[in-house]
Amino acid sequence: MNVSKELICWASITIGLVGNIAAEASKVEGGALSRRIADGTFDCLDTIATAAKNNGTLYYADGLWHSPFLATSWDTHTAAGAAAAGLWQSGLFDQTPDKKELLRAWAMDTFDRAIKDHRNADGSFGKKDVPESLFFLVELSSACLRMDAGLDAGRKSAWQEALAKGIGQLVETGNLYNDKTKRNWYANGNLELDETTLLFYAFKVTHDERYREMFERQLAFTLYPDRPRWRNFGLYYGSEPARPDGVDGSGYLAENASGRPGYDGDYTHFQSSIAAKLFLASEDPRILRLVNLFLNQMMPHVDRETWIFDATAGSRHSTMLPLTTPAYVVSAFECNRKKLLAEIDEQVSMTLAHYRKAAKEGWLHPGMYRGLNGELVTLLQAALRAEANSKKSVH
Repeated sequence: MNVSKELICWASITIGLVGNIAAEASKVEGGALSRRIADGTFDCLDTIATAAKNNGTLYYADGLWHSPFLATSWDTHTAAGAAAAGLWQSGLFDQTPDKKELLRAWAMDTFDRAIKDHRNADGSFGKKDVPESLFFLVELSSACLRMDAGLDAGRKSAWQEALAKGIGQLVETGNLYNDKTKRNWYANGNLELDETTLLFYAFKVTHDERYREMFERQLAFTLYPDRPRWRNFGLYYGSEPARPDGVDGSGYLAENASGRPGYDGDYTHFQSSIAAKLFLASEDPRILRLVNLFLNQMMPHVDRETWIFDATAGSRHSTMLPLTTPAYVVSAFECNRKKLLAEIDEQVSMTLAHYRKAAKEGWLHPGMYRGLNGELVTLLQAALRAEANSKKSVH
């Protein structure tokens, strides 16, 4: 997309979005931050699920979350089912059994259908020349972890088998480290970090130490890939931090389209969401450091009146986008960053309003479908963790 046209597009969305934040946020029944996020996320899923099939581009039927992009982005659309699993696990719908059972059904039907429709004979998923298998396995592993207590033995076994065989194929193809060839393929920073997340989730689901070892190897490869083969990829600093948590520095994982790998704002935003999600699962200080580095790399380019992030002139994309990353909330709470803490309500309100507007008006694209889990449910988990820590400190 031409940059000038994209700027105009985002400017028009922003004007409408800012005007709607208060109205949209007021529809979410308030109280604790987690309650607002959970209700807002449920509203997004329910808006899609209850839309008439012939009355818009977004609707749900028979385990499929539809959009005009479903045929080519089925993998990211399954994030809606993973988001349902996250809401089910949160405990915030225990007092509304009808909603809780609906969330369970959405999650189970989504992944049952995806496994049935897209698993290849070799255990991989989707097309071989695109990262469909990786993206799907991240969502499947997330759902396995969150739905553990809600799955019958047969379904749990089937999902875990699909997960293990899918990871096995990533190893076989060299997308993950292969012991036979002693090689690993570096695609781009966001994909390598996603693979790191997948392996940690697999460890949490199965308790198989092999996956933890693979996670450690993949994390090292993501940050510091082999030279000279993968020169210019890996972690780069905008400002190298002195503190171990990285809160006084900035950085990014290099991304490449067709030229030299470098900084891409759009993908750094995506990397920050992945890192936030992985930190909440792992509580690993190395991952919190990445959350802070990525967020700090972006914040000088964020308009704090509109929450629009200027990600123009990147190594892959040139765009403007709302700062919907959960890294903001994770960094604020975990590192007690007072300036961020003071603005959490604004950033969360903007994020919820953005997603609810997209679901209602039918322009939830594949990246936003993925964000239902990667951004909204990660926001929810960050809020629940902060609220639990606050209660501990009181006692």
